[in-house]
Formats: sequence, structure tokens, C-alpha cells
Amino acid sequence: MERLLTANYIEHTDVLIKIMAVRIGRDNTIQIKRDVLDEICLSIKPYKYETGGIIGINESGIISDFQFDETYSSNPFEYSPNVDFLNQVINGEWANKNIAFVGFVHSHLNNDTLSMQDVVYARDILKENSCLANILIGVINLDENKNYVEMYLVNMQENFKICYKVI
Repeated sequence: MERLLTANYIEHTDVLIKIMAVRIGRDNTIQIKRDVLDEICLSIKPYKYETGGIIGINESGIISDFQFDETYSSNPFEYSPNVDFLNQVINGEWANKNIAFVGFVHSHLNNDTLSMQDVVYARDILKENSCLANILIGVINLDENKNYVEMYLVNMQENFKICYKVI
């Protein structure tokens, strides 16, 4: 079943997505493939802050795919995805490979924590998709020389930082 996803902070443009399932281990971790983590860091780091893309999860519950949003629009305060492009990826290539949209990763300047706008955006997605309980948000700090992404799980009641295991 596909639902509509609010995918832009300001214009609230709709995108179709597949139902997702985030599997969080007993130790409060998720799993991500090493090549996907590397792709996230290598794709986002060369750009200015507020760039990003979407992450997908395979049938085993592992983050297995990342699509950089090369045609995004942004300003110093927010990442606005190219929803038409990302929609084609989610409902085309990913659907054919049984990859479900699980969330997004984007960059900040000078911090790797969720902003209030990030939480509002995530909750807008959840409001439009009542079948979703959570959304995963990755934040990478472009002002640091670190190759890691902080991951957060957001639901309608709370948001919290989670760990990930690279596999």
C-alpha cells in the first residue's frame, strides 16, 4: 500500500512512498552496509550544508541503499529535496528491488544533532503516512573532519539518537 508523503518543509509537495519497517535491535541499534555509509559520506561531504538524500531498507531490515539528491534546492537553513526525482527512485528502482524508503540523511553546518525543523519535517511525513510508526533521520556535520552520520529515530511522541552497526 502506498501513501502520500509530505516532502518539503515549505511547499509540502507530495511524494509516494512504500511502507517501511525499521528494525531496532535489543541493544538499540540498526544495521547499515559499509558501502552505503561510505556512499553517504562521500556524496554529501563535498557539498555545502543542507544537502542530502534518501535511505532505503532491504527485506532483512538492513539499510542497504542511499540515493543522493543531486538536484535538490537549499538555503543556509533547510534542505528541500527534489521530490519528483526521489519519487522516481522510490517507486521505480527501489520498488523493483524490494527496497523500502526508511528515511533521509542530510548535512548540517557546525552540528550533527536534529534541528526543530528536522523533527517537524519527520512528523509531517508520519502524519501523512499513518501506517508508519517511525522515520529514521541521519545528520552529518560538514564542519568536522569525521566520516560518520548520527542517526535519530523520530515518532510522534519523541525522538532519540540510536546507534548503528556497520556490516
